[in-house]
Amino acid sequence: MLDEHRQKSGEIHLTAPPGEPVVYRIVSGDVKTLIEPFGVLDALKTGTIEPAVWLETCQAGGIATDDLGTYCRQASQLRAKAVTREVLGA
Repeated sequence: MLDEHRQKSGEIHLTAPPGEPVVYRIVSGDVKTLIEPFGVLDALKTGTIEPAVWLETCQAGGIATDDLGTYCRQASQLRAKAVTREVLGA
């Protein structure tokens, strides 16, 4: 599923410098979208970002119709498998 999204959206870059928020940069043609996945829920709850603006951001990044929970579960499963291989020396 992650590969399908990459093909659909173009380039996806994740940055997480120490002390800074995690940021996804989605580049699709001339459109560059920044998403802070761990800040958006609080921003929506507190009204710092309006739901319509969040929807526009998702549309611009090509993720408006995607199930982001599925992506998160898949990414965590891939990480768990990698750690297991590392620990087992496989």
